[in-house]
Amino acid sequence: MNGIREILHLRHLRRAEQVDEFEEMMDLQLVRQPEVFDRRADHIIVLNHAEFKRTFRFTEAGVYALVDMLHDQLHFESNRGRPLTVLQQVLVALNHYAGGHFQRTTGLCAGISQPTAFRVSERVSYALCQHKGRFLKMPTEAQMAATAARMMEKHQLPQIAYAVDGMMVRFDTAPRGFPTNTLALQDFNCRKNFYAINAQVVCNDEMLILDLDCDWPGRTHDARVWAWSDVRAYLEGGPVPGVYFLAGDSAYPISPVLLKPYSNVKPGTTLSWRCSTPVFLPSAPG
Repeated sequence: MNGIREILHLRHLRRAEQVDEFEEMMDLQLVRQPEVFDRRADHIIVLNHAEFKRTFRFTEAGVYALVDMLHDQLHFESNRGRPLTVLQQVLVALNHYAGGHFQRTTGLCAGISQPTAFRVSERVSYALCQHKGRFLKMPTEAQMAATAARMMEKHQLPQIAYAVDGMMVRFDTAPRGFPTNTLALQDFNCRKNFYAINAQVVCNDEMLILDLDCDWPGRTHDARVWAWSDVRAYLEGGPVPGVYFLAGDSAYPISPVLLKPYSNVKPGTTLSWRCSTPVFLPSAPG
């Protein structure tokens, strides 16, 4: 307010030196602009190797491999609006994937806004999905034989070439777009009492994902996901039927292709379908 009053006061002065003083003050007001800082961090340079891998769950070489793979899909033709580079977009998405951070936190670490973090994560996710056919695929007969040999050597489990299990992909909040207290919304409330998707994963002993099914809400039982999955139909059709098997836990039913551990019930007992207590069968006569 004081500066404005001084300017208004000087406008009414007629002396030349006062007019010059007024022009200098106006020039000062116009020239003095707020400084603009580039807040986008260069994590490749700032972080050491251990910190980088802990933050993004990838090594620098792995990130550059992703950048090369996704370059054609993520790069911008012009620099209008200071767009993020392909490397910056990949790091934003990996930071979000690595810790399940809120987009606001991811954006803060990258020096961008929350809406931009959302758009970048979505853009990178769609770009990655377009390459899934190159990496998510069932093993060849030679690869199954190698896996079975390792499983036999490490765990004395013969002919096991892959394993299946369900995992809960947790939501931070209730899924949006469903009316409150509806069955559709309740279907996402899993047995651990949080909202999630039940993702079925088929993998091998080297932690390579061979098949992924994310189409089911968290309340769905693992056995139901398996029963309706394409991978079950594929395996039961059999690349090498009766030679290699899939390992599952107690949630899955035994089938010609799926094996699971023995239950913990003692020999000579059975379980009634009416109650959970063991029912001891009488011994056979003689």
